[in-house]
Amino acid sequence: MTYDDDAQLVRRCREGDDRGFEILVRRYQGPVYHVALRMVRDPEEARDLAQTVFLKIYQHLDGYEEYAGRVRYRLIPGLW
Repeated sequence: MTYDDDAQLVRRCREGDDRGFEILVRRYQGPVYHVALRMVRDPEEARDLAQTVFLKIYQHLDGYEEYAGRVRYRLIPGLW
């Protein structure tokens, strides 16, 4: 597998390639989960929260602006 930057993966998702989103989730699931865990201090609730974040991101991929930076910096505010 070749390395894709975040913007390229988002473009792939927008074109109907769900594999691009799968790669994004795998890339960021750990950091998102750990931030959620620090916030809620409950592993099950943190997993649910992380899943919700990724669902919201998937639903709003059209709103991602490539010039706004890497996806990871756009994920964390989704936890609030």
